[in-house]
Amino acid sequence: MSDYNDRLLPIIRLTSPGRADFEALWADNPRLLERSLVEFKFPGSRGVEIQDLGTGAVRHEIELFFQGKDYDITTRRFFEESKNAGQWVITHPIVGTFSAYMKSCREDIAAVKKGRASVLISLIEVVTFDLGISAAQRAAEVASTGNDLNEEAADRNERRNTQRNARERGATVAETNRNVAASQSFLSSLYSRVAEVNARITANIQEIQAALLDPVLDIVALTGQIQTLIQTPALIAQDFESRINAYRDLVTGVISGLNTGENTPSNLNAAHMAEVTLAAAVGAVSTVMITGDLQSRREAIELIDTFDSIIEEVIDGLDTVQAAFQTVTIDQQYFTMNSTFPQIMKLRQAVVDYLLKSSFDLAVERTVVIDRPRNPVELALELYGSPGENDSNIDKFYTSNNLTGNNTLLLPALTEVVVYG
Repeated sequence: MSDYNDRLLPIIRLTSPGRADFEALWADNPRLLERSLVEFKFPGSRGVEIQDLGTGAVRHEIELFFQGKDYDITTRRFFEESKNAGQWVITHPIVGTFSAYMKSCREDIAAVKKGRASVLISLIEVVTFDLGISAAQRAAEVASTGNDLNEEAADRNERRNTQRNARERGATVAETNRNVAASQSFLSSLYSRVAEVNARITANIQEIQAALLDPVLDIVALTGQIQTLIQTPALIAQDFESRINAYRDLVTGVISGLNTGENTPSNLNAAHMAEVTLAAAVGAVSTVMITGDLQSRREAIELIDTFDSIIEEVIDGLDTVQAAFQTVTIDQQYFTMNSTFPQIMKLRQAVVDYLLKSSFDLAVERTVVIDRPRNPVELALELYGSPGENDSNIDKFYTSNNLTGNNTLLLPALTEVVVYG
């Protein structure tokens, strides 16, 4: 009868997209699978309702070891194969055979490890959604789902916002003004230098201010105006980081000003207006995700994590308001995005599908540990194979490795550098 000694084989086999076969020793193989579970909490209930949104992709990190008289040649060949886009076929001694995309490859071939080199690879198993749907179609799905979120937010605000007296109306006006000011404070860096967009935003704010003067507020129209104000800057052609940081700051700013100490009808109106702004910010970030220039698979995965963290911050912030209303009757309570949250989860899945689909054709991020001091220009030419058009590969090498000061002239031994492609 076989036991674990028979099953835990030392050799792992890998076939690259270019059909090159490799065998290596392996170790340290964590495997991660996460389910997306949504909890719904209801007053008076000690338990929670769970919505299961399914599982994400399985991720592997595997350390490979190449050794023997030609270990350096094999390692170099493996590293070169990692540049190729497409699926790898992995025959794992424990997991079995599966297809995966290589997210990153880190080679350590320092001179102190003569006779043996290690390579740390990160893999994402092939997901099951229809790969025949193009990235452009998935981007359109993100945009469509974002529109659905806007519509649901407007409907929810209309149902829940009350104007039975001057105090309730005043709370809506005050929260709207606070959120408009926050948008100017945190988003103006995105559009202030773009005259056409700046003029459009200015006109948008004037429309909101005029609408707030009406004796009876048109909540649906006001919600749409706020959504336009928040989401227009996301369309400006800028890098991911600057736009995402602006919207993250907006989310943090709006949440920091929430009134979490009152459970009055007026504060209920304020909470719903803040929710409109925060939901619009989530929609805006989804637009950023489909309008940027992805550089690598690692960046695509990091953007998914960033989107999740922004959604989590929104939910956690609004939950602090929900807690303040737990002592009033159920019809006067605030429930965090109880009708818009499913739309946010659909939007999140659409964004994930788009980024994963887009990432399949992107370059793998490879990490190299240099074994001796190197000139960065010389090293870039060696790793990329050419300077690129107008020295684009050299510029990319300097930018992606944040080379400054003395490092622009000489990189010390054992420095880690990243390469794309």
